[in-house]
Amino acid sequence: MKPTIGRIVHYIAHETNDRTHRPRVYAAIISEVFEDETVSLHVFVPQSDIPIICFHPIVAKVKADPSSVEARGCWNWPPIDP
Repeated sequence: MKPTIGRIVHYIAHETNDRTHRPRVYAAIISEVFEDETVSLHVFVPQSDIPIICFHPIVAKVKADPSSVEARGCWNWPPIDP
């Protein structure tokens, strides 16, 4: 798939889940696309009753296993469930 403006992707955060120690994954919308599949994202971070929207100007696509340390701070397509 090719990233395009307005597509929903997953942003793999630098912080981890306290219980599983796996990276947190948040929904994000692509707001700009660059030639090398690097994108700008608006990331939706749920915090109690008020969701926080964070802007990440340059985010690379995951090139490693999404659960690995190298994937943190990158974006990936959401998995497709059958």
